[in-house]
Amino acid sequence: MKQIGLVVAVLLVILGVVGVVLGRNEADRVLVSPEGNVKGAGVEALKPEPQVLEWQDKVYEFGWFEVDNIEQLELTVNFPKSRHSTEIIRTDGCSQLINGGFYDKSNQPLGWIVSGGEEKSHQLKSQLLNGFVGVGGDGEMWMASEKVSDEVRLGLQSGPMLVEDGEVLPLSIANDEGRRRSVAILTTEGKLGFVTIFKQNSLLMGPYLEQLPEIAEALAEKLGIKVWAAMNLDGGTASAFWDGKLLLEEAKEIGSYWCVK
Repeated sequence: MKQIGLVVAVLLVILGVVGVVLGRNEADRVLVSPEGNVKGAGVEALKPEPQVLEWQDKVYEFGWFEVDNIEQLELTVNFPKSRHSTEIIRTDGCSQLINGGFYDKSNQPLGWIVSGGEEKSHQLKSQLLNGFVGVGGDGEMWMASEKVSDEVRLGLQSGPMLVEDGEVLPLSIANDEGRRRSVAILTTEGKLGFVTIFKQNSLLMGPYLEQLPEIAEALAEKLGIKVWAAMNLDGGTASAFWDGKLLLEEAKEIGSYWCVK
């Protein structure tokens, strides 16, 4: 009887540990591997050290990657059959990934999207989604508050614009909240890069949208780059990021995603 009681006690302890693991917030995990390969959901490893940005009285952490070969960049709509970012990274072979633009309650993209030269969604008139980025078949890139061309291999409408023609744009946002942010940046050297920024010790929280233009400028200084244009992407729970070491998972589906093969 004592042996049976000991076995039951051990089982209860094991179940308790499993319950704690399963009870963790899926969005609060960072998964990495020493080889730079993403691990499957539920497999945890040591969190890499993100870069730190001290801005005003706040401390943020961020991840950043620059697209070295623009021909290896793809933009894909994630609906109607949505996939989790970890599955996308594995099956699409993404060495780097970040979420794209916004979508509505019926899981339709909000605004213009071109994937592989095919228009998936039309332009939307919006004061908030006032940014456009395009990548031509010849590798030429642009980012502006107006659509420069329809003749693109990849194109996305999102926003708001944070920086345009090298000028930081002031924002005034009603009902603003602090959320993890995703940003697309076009440098003065003609390079396209992506950054995610979040509150230290809180992966889904981050700066107010209204503060993001100034923070983008501070991030650029920290990274040693000069920003020609910057545009906000979808953020908060519908954002994801992977730079080969740092993975931030989404808490709800991402509507589209940029993937570097």
